[in-house]
This record gives sequence, structure tokens and C-alpha cells, in this order.
Amino acid sequence: MKYNYLSLGLLALSASAFGQVGVGTTTPAATLHVAGKPTTASSADGIIPPIISRTNLMAKTGYAASQKGAILYVDDISGTAPVAGSPTEFVNGIGYYYFDGGKWIKLGNPVNVYNTDGSLTSNRIVTQGANTLAFNSTAVNGFSVDGTTLSVDGANNRVGLGTAAPTNALHVTAATNPVKLEGLQADATASNIVMADAAGVLKTIPKTSLASTNIYNTDGSLSANRTVTQGANTLAFTSTATNGFSVDGTTLSVDAANNRIGVGTAAPTNALHVNATTDPVKLSGLQADATAANIVVADATGTLKTLPKATFSTSNIYTADGSLGGNRIITQGNNTLAFTNTAVNGFSVDGTTLSIDGANNRIGVGTAAPTNALHVNATTDPVKLTGLQADATAANIVVADATGTLKTLPKATFSTSNIYTADGSLGGNRIVTQGNNTLAFNSTAVNGFSVDGTTLSVDAANNRIGIGTAAPTNALHVNATADPVKLSGLQADATAANIVVADAAGVLKTIPKTSLASTNIYNTDGSLGGNRIVTQGNNTLAFTSTAVNGFSVDGTTLSIDGANNRIGIGTAAPTNALHVNATADPVKLSGLQADATAANIVVADATGTLKTLPKTTFSTSNIYTANGSLTSPRTVTQGANTLAFTSTATNGFSVDGTTLSVDAANNRVGIGTTTPTTTLDVQGNVRVATMPNQSAGATPVYWNPTSGNLEALTGTQKLFNSYRYTINLTNSDWVSSLDTNIPINNYTVIVTAANFSASADGATNGVGINTSSIESTLPSTTFNSNPSVYKNDIKDLVISDKQVSADKSNGTTWVLKADYPSTGPVVNGSYMWTIDVLVINNSVVKVGTPQTATIPNGGNTASVPMPTDL
Repeated sequence: MKYNYLSLGLLALSASAFGQVGVGTTTPAATLHVAGKPTTASSADGIIPPIISRTNLMAKTGYAASQKGAILYVDDISGTAPVAGSPTEFVNGIGYYYFDGGKWIKLGNPVNVYNTDGSLTSNRIVTQGANTLAFNSTAVNGFSVDGTTLSVDGANNRVGLGTAAPTNALHVTAATNPVKLEGLQADATASNIVMADAAGVLKTIPKTSLASTNIYNTDGSLSANRTVTQGANTLAFTSTATNGFSVDGTTLSVDAANNRIGVGTAAPTNALHVNATTDPVKLSGLQADATAANIVVADATGTLKTLPKATFSTSNIYTADGSLGGNRIITQGNNTLAFTNTAVNGFSVDGTTLSIDGANNRIGVGTAAPTNALHVNATTDPVKLTGLQADATAANIVVADATGTLKTLPKATFSTSNIYTADGSLGGNRIVTQGNNTLAFNSTAVNGFSVDGTTLSVDAANNRIGIGTAAPTNALHVNATADPVKLSGLQADATAANIVVADAAGVLKTIPKTSLASTNIYNTDGSLGGNRIVTQGNNTLAFTSTAVNGFSVDGTTLSIDGANNRIGIGTAAPTNALHVNATADPVKLSGLQADATAANIVVADATGTLKTLPKTTFSTSNIYTANGSLTSPRTVTQGANTLAFTSTATNGFSVDGTTLSVDAANNRVGIGTTTPTTTLDVQGNVRVATMPNQSAGATPVYWNPTSGNLEALTGTQKLFNSYRYTINLTNSDWVSSLDTNIPINNYTVIVTAANFSASADGATNGVGINTSSIESTLPSTTFNSNPSVYKNDIKDLVISDKQVSADKSNGTTWVLKADYPSTGPVVNGSYMWTIDVLVINNSVVKVGTPQTATIPNGGNTASVPMPTDL
């Protein structure tokens, strides 16, 4: 290859004594001074740096801090795009680029929030001082943080929290986290109450319009344990709804329309319907009665019925239907009785009187389709609870929501105090004006930060936020107006050569436009040198943060948790979708629409979380706020309305202490106990009357004395099982041991029939048994006039005396034995024993006390007392 070199003279270079180089000039005025020929039309003036494609630039590895300031020209950006974070990350177009020591930055067209999307390389803080920062968007979602965490609709002057399509001046959608306000100011003189209509829109009504709120007209939540001291007075609920009375959804449900009770189900299909999903039904303290004639069984639907005890031979409650021959009492002692049913109406008494839904763990009383764990449906007789304990210190009142589900409401809720005079607890979801929570960048101006004029305004001087107003008077002041904020008359000047910047002291200065580096919000912290306005037009501006405090203004004035989709006003650690912490100024909402018909009131619970409560809830002392005593019998006429108690306590609902106790924490019902250990735990005798006959396909139910549970045999299991064993032999009639492999600890085996037959000679009445050996051993003494008759009689007696048994001789399993003693087959051939046995599950077999009898010498009879433990 041939090289051509140019001399320094041809390059027209001039070096001065001051270390300056001139190109085209002999008097360089700088370190490098290039002078063109501006008056010579044919002269192509300019400086050409290295020209390179983006692909080739991406492949270079020689650039480091020492190459800072290098300039080149990219003439081709085809090929694979650069990786985010790489040195060529911002090489996205043809043009001049300079190296800042880490990345290539485009000259004359810097990457910033006004022309390019970007990602923050680290946390950013905008130091505003007394300067303001405003975004005047006219787009529906003109300004947003993390999609739906904060969305400003500049077209309609709306702010959305948790939604990108707000329908009101302030639209809060709390999907997973409820709205929370802290530091609410008490005001006894406030005349209005903030409420939410059916659409969730906040409105005000006079506080004097509050009606009496109690169990008869609204749902509620208990603020503490409640005990109704009835004395001799009655308390009855006369519902006609299918789920007219319930405790904790499915723990206890009363289907008053069908006279059913559901335990573990809200849809009992029988009078008492228990649906035990994790805990089996348990009955303890059952009375023993050896004279009872019937056995309780469950049919294919789980309905309990009776079967005569006498049917348990080959036919019993596990194999056939039956009828009770009289009243029955089960004496359990300390043993338990459990039915493990998985059918919807797996156990029932008299159709709807008691129905247990084993599929859903529900009990129905008065209904065969309980919809809750205990579902009582009282048609002619109301539900009655007696012996309730009075407790003046209880903090909660039990109420029923619109579905009849029982819940608790703080007793303190029922007073003349309301949201304007005292803190409170919400009884449901609420949309709340944020009031005196602060929203601020670290500004000290009255209108230091705003979005779309008055749509969002931050008064950092007083720690206030205004929505719909630029002059908030409280920590959060929302005023819905009609016109958005607009900035017009800004002068356009394309020839300006300088850019206004602020030095470390905040003094505004100018720098050449061409020297603009890539320092911007995407990679560096900075301070505002004056008020800033982002003119968006119909363009959107979104911050997509995934950090806990991904976006903030003035520390805690406004903090957006992009990781959990939460907004904090007055706090940098919001715990809800909107968390307002008002320390100095109360929360204020203006422009709210008055609506006397609004059905709900916005309240705050003990943690400050906003919820809604029906305005009819507010009354004087009632079941939600205090214990009480009935002065006379009470009847709740429900009609088709439901009454439900939604407790989460272990003894959340009880009648007279232990008469009935509902463990809502574990979905259990106790009768005679306050600590049920299964879905239905009965301590005492259980009586079932007028039980229908068992239908075909009934599931056997038995009492497990070890666990005390009623259990159902699953699959093909039965308590009584009949099997036939066929034993083939050759040249023999003796079966010394046939191991059945049936465990002796789990089952009892009884031989019910046996037959020996020959398949060789076809003989009968002896089946080929050899009689000669018997005859040869018989004495010749004549007991009558014909010795042959004597021998034949003895022979027939011996042959007919076959021995067949089932014993426990090997100590682990049952063994079958069969033989004709002292004889054998007449001829060689094939023979067969057929032995029928009854195999009984030992769960229904009691091993009694051993009985011993002594027969005196020469006697053949004896008698022993009846077993005492029978």
C-alpha cells in the first residue's frame, strides 16, 4: 500500500509562542483557531470530525474518561438499537455527538422531558425555593404517575387517584388499599356531613338529617363484644328469607323460608345442614342406651334417617333403609359421635327442621339449603336466645349488612358526634376529601406547585394542596371550577444563541446553546432557576416509577409509592391507595354537592382508613354501641330480609353462655360448649325425632370413640361386610390355615356358613368321605339287635360333624380353618370348601370385660352375670 504525506506548510498551520495553533490563519486567538474563507464562494469552509456508523461506534471499546470531549459525526443508525445504559444509549439519530466520559451525547438536540421519553438513572430532587413548577395540559390523562396511581385530566379539570379516567374533580379508586386520612380535625359546630352516594360521589347533608340507626334499619359492625341480658324476656327473629339469619357467612346460617339451619353452609337443604370442610362434625356427651331399637344413618344426599338396630345382621344402617320402632337416646359418655358427610344436604331432620350441608360446611335449621355455616329459617317460631350476658364495657355492636351477614360496629359510632366533631370509624368503603394533608415539592411559594392551573395546586408556604383552586386554605382544598389554567403569550425565538441556567446560588446566567450537555431530570439532580411551565397540549406526561417513594414533592407534601400504587399527602410512607396525614390544617373539600338523599356517610376507622356507613346508622345507644337488657319480648319481623352476624372471634356469637356458641374465627358451632373443636360440636345428648326411612345408596355414618367424631365411611367401605372364600384342594378335606390378611385389630371375622363338595366322584351325604376308617375303629358291641345299624349311626354322626372356624392364632390376621376330623376323602381327586364370613369394622365393636364360667364335674350348664359395661 502507498502512503501520501502532506507537509505542515501545505496544511497552512501556524503555531504561536503561546501554544496556540491556527489553521488558515497566522494569528490564532485560541488553542486551536480554524479560519475559513467566507468571501470565497468556491471554498468549502468547515471542520469535518470522524464520520462513523452507529453500529461501528457501538463496537468500539477504547473510550474512557480520558476521551471526554471527543466529537464525531454519526451518519448511519441502521442495525440493532443500543442497549439502555450503554455508552451509545442516546445515539438515536444522525448528527454530531460528543463523549461526556461515559455516554455519547447529541449536540444541539439534547434528550430531555420536552422531547423524549427516558428513565431515571437515580433518585432526582427538584430544588424549587420560591419558584413554581406547573404543567398546563389539555389532555384527558395529561399528567400521570405510574399509570393510575395519580392521573390528571387536564381536559376536564379532574384528578384521579387509582384511576386514569377520573369522573369527578377528585376521583379516588381504592382497589386493594382503602383511602386513609390521619389527623382529622374535630369540629362540634360543623353542620354538614360528607357522604358518598351510590356512585361513590362525595356530597354533604345536614347532620341533623341523620335518622336513628340500629339493627332494624341498617347494617353495622360491633365495636366490642356484646351480650344481651334477656332474663325471662324472649328474643325472636321472624325471617322469611332463605339466608335470613347468619353468623360469619357460612359458620351459621338460618334459612327461615324453608325452616332450615346451616352450619358451614349458607344454603342448608335440610332442617339442620352441617357442611364440614376441614373439621368433621363432633358430638360429645351422648347418652348410652342398650335398649335403643334404631340406628341413625345418612342417605345418598346426606340426610339423616333411622334404621332399626335389629336390621344389623347382613342388613343394617350401612346397607339398607329402616324405621325407628320407638324413641332413641344415644348415651355417649365422654365419647364423640361424628358424621363425615360431603353431600349438600348430607344430614337432615324432618326435611327442613335441621339440615347439614356437608359439601359446604353449613347447618340449616328450618331450611334444607343453608347459605351460611349456621342458617336458621324460622317460619312459625322465631329464633330465641336466652341468658345473654350484659356487658357495659363492650366496644362493638353486632349488626347485619344488606345480605344478612353479621358484622360489628364500634359503640362509639352511635352518638351525636360525627365527622365534623370527632374522629370516627368507617363502616364501609368511602371516598374521602383529603383535607389538611399536605402536597408539596419543597417550595415556599403560595402556589409553589400546580398541575393544570387550579386542578392541582400546592401551597408549600402553608403546607396545603388545592384541587380546583390556586388558593387553598387548608392542607387539601378541592374546588371544582370550569376553566383550566392557561399560560399564553410566550415569545418564540429560534435565533437565540444562549440558554438560561441557574448557578449554585440560584443566579440566572447564560451558556451557549451548543454547549448543552445531557444533564437533565433523567440522570442528574438539579435545582430550578425560576418558575417552570410544561406546555403539553394534547400530549401526556407520565412517570412510571416502581420505587416506594418514586415521586415526591417537598419530601412528604406529596409522595407517590409506585411499588404499591399508593399516594401519600403529608407522608412519605403511604399505607393505602390515598394516605393523607393532616398535621396542622384539617382536610377541606369545597364545591361538594349537597344531597339529602345520599345513603352513605364517609367515616374513618381507628386507623384513619376511610369507609362508608349508611347514614341511618347514627342513632342513640343500641346493640352496636353498648350491651343492654331486653325489657320485654322482642320480635324482629324480617320478611324476606336477611340478618347476618359476621364475627371473626372464637366465641363471636353465643346464646346463654354455652347453649349456643359460634366460633367465627374457625367456622365452628358449639352446643353446650364455648370452645367447639369441630364444625358442629355438641356437648350433651342429641335427640332426633320423626326421621324418615333410609333411602337406597345411603352413606353409613358411625361414631368414632377415639376422636368423638361422627364419620362417614368413604368409597366402598362398610361397617358390616360379607365375603365368600372358595378353597380348592386335592386328595384332602383339611384346611389347616388360610390367612385372610384381615387385621385382627381393625376387624372381627365370623363364619356364617360352610360347605364341602367334591368335584371328583360326585358323591353326596358324605361327599366322598372315607367311612372305612371310621367303621374299623368302632367297637363291635351291639347297642341294638343290628350292629351294622349301630356303626352306620356312629359313622353318619362323625361325618356330619365338620369343623370350620376363624381364629386369631397367628396374632396379627384372621385365619380360616376347616376339616372333617378323623377321616378323609374316599378317592383321590379335587375337592372344594366354600366358607361364608361376616367381616365387621371394629369401630362399632366394643371389646368388653372377659367373662369366666366354671362347670362342675359331671355338669354341663353354667350361668354368668350380664356384663356391666354392655
